[in-house]
Formats: sequence, structure tokens, C-alpha cells
Amino acid sequence: PALELRKWRLILLERRLEDLPEDPLYSLIALTEFWNDFGFPSDSPHEAQGVGNSLSPMEFYTQESLDRVVSRHQAWIRDERESIKKVTS
Repeated sequence: PALELRKWRLILLERRLEDLPEDPLYSLIALTEFWNDFGFPSDSPHEAQGVGNSLSPMEFYTQESLDRVVSRHQAWIRDERESIKKVTS
């Protein structure tokens, strides 16, 4: 079950990234909601405003911040896909 959950999480995250809203505020909120639905697992690439950082909302909810967060998510997807392949091979 844990491996199947990882597979679904990967697929759903790929879809979420494809369908992010245009506005950085709503995109970052959508990613936070995504990880909230999975209980904020320890391997999550997500960062939230004010959690483990001192970014103000004005600093966090920007296009630059969204670009950084999306890049981290894309790297996580690549790594997770490779990790799952190794486990299933």
C-alpha cells in the first residue's frame, strides 16, 4: 500500500502542476492544499510561508517564489519516479 500511495501521489502532483492557477498566490495555496491532503509527508518538496522560514506573505506569494517552489517539485518528481522504478525493478 505504501508504494501504491507513492505512485498515486506522484501522478496527482504531476497533474496538479499542469493545472496550477495563473496567479502565484492561488498556485502556492493549491500546492499547500495538495500536500495537506497527504498530511505533509516528510519527503515533501513543498515549502509554506512562515513554516521553517521567515518570509512574509508579500515575499512568499510572488512569481519568483512560485518558480522556485515549482522547480523543487519538478526535481522531486524526477527523483521520486527514479526511486519508484528502483523499488519495482
